[in-house]
Amino acid sequence: MPKLVVVPFGPLGGADATWVSIEDYNAIYVIGYAFFLDFYVYLEKYKRCSNLSQDSTHAILFGCASQYTIMPAFGFIISRLLGLSPSLLVGLILLSCCPGGTASNNNLICTCTDLIITFLLLFIGCSSRPLYPLPSHDEKTKMPLQTFRPFNVAHRGSNGELPEETAPSYLRAIEEGTYFIETDILVSKDGVLMCHHDVILDDTTDVLEHIQFADRKRTYEVEGANMNGLFMFDFTLEELKTLRAKQRFSFRDQQYNGKFPIITFEEYIQIAINAQRVVGIYPEIKNPVLMNQHVKWPKGKRFEDVFVEILKKYGYKGSYMSKEWLKQPCFIQLFAPSSIVHIHNKTDLPKIFLIDDVDVRTQDTNQTYQQITSDRYFNYIREFVVGIVPWKDTIVPVKDNYIETPTDLVDRAHAYNLQVHPYTFRNENKYMSDNSPNLDSAKIPLIWEEKLCYN
Repeated sequence: MPKLVVVPFGPLGGADATWVSIEDYNAIYVIGYAFFLDFYVYLEKYKRCSNLSQDSTHAILFGCASQYTIMPAFGFIISRLLGLSPSLLVGLILLSCCPGGTASNNNLICTCTDLIITFLLLFIGCSSRPLYPLPSHDEKTKMPLQTFRPFNVAHRGSNGELPEETAPSYLRAIEEGTYFIETDILVSKDGVLMCHHDVILDDTTDVLEHIQFADRKRTYEVEGANMNGLFMFDFTLEELKTLRAKQRFSFRDQQYNGKFPIITFEEYIQIAINAQRVVGIYPEIKNPVLMNQHVKWPKGKRFEDVFVEILKKYGYKGSYMSKEWLKQPCFIQLFAPSSIVHIHNKTDLPKIFLIDDVDVRTQDTNQTYQQITSDRYFNYIREFVVGIVPWKDTIVPVKDNYIETPTDLVDRAHAYNLQVHPYTFRNENKYMSDNSPNLDSAKIPLIWEEKLCYN
């Protein structure tokens, strides 16, 4: 039975209930017809056998009504609980509960009538379709992910308009036509995976306005440098849900500050799944070294393990461009090479290696930019990833706000069959170069060819 949204006949009701389908309505019509047919058959039988009193007529009517209301209702409920075809189950119940008894009284007419009804219900069960399913619950009606041009990824949602990594930010990005919604995954004190870019809450939430949390300020070493602030992993999920997001930059719209909560990884996934077309997710396992230092899970699990388990829970699987992947597209992005290797055999979803600016070392292996972008390293890492995600200035360097000659990074990555997903592209004047490139120039298509770009 296809799951829709709400139902008169759902066993529990609410968001997880099953809607009535065409099958159910057709079954009801057949049951109604059968009720009057059975009532007529019994009425004619008793008329021939004896003088039929008004009380006898009422008794027959009550018996037929009981058979065709209480028993079908019971059948519908059982079908929902057991996941069986309601038409077939209701038909079998009707057959076994024929008034007068099919076996003891040899009531051939009744038996034949209910056999016909049962076969009608079985036919309905095999040929029915859902009644007005939402696109998010009927994959056949969903517009598929386009694959004939570069993907557009909403970096932290539509964060130029709304506070980053909030539900409205992601919903707005989907409305605007993005193919993937991107997020950063951190961990709460009680081990819940959360969507938030910074390891501290100070810059993008109203945590500083909550005086009850003032004593939570700490200093920790983050990627080789000391950082002071209110850290995500020092707050429980319940505490984090009392906070509200705000815009990171003062030159962006501030009217939505304090209106939207931080969301969990699972809430983020549900936004993509419930979209009216296929929308992919692009989550980053953020600061895994730091998260594993401060948050512990039972049975020796790591942050990366819990991350993969949640993806599996929601049905994310399949290699790049496989049937399963196209159904629920997902790229997993990481800065930490050791984490890439760790999850390699835990999921076949495509992984992408994040590369920072030229002066930043990897957070776990302490490798330089030159080392991780060498031909030797590309030959090694391509066994674990389908591509790289370089900071865009490593492709087209910028000096004194002027674009310089592009590097050979894209060409060399392509030579090792690695996709290139550059980040982050913003259309605000603050981020524009004085000599913005001519998009018709010969070199620019190399950046975009078969690539994915951030919004």
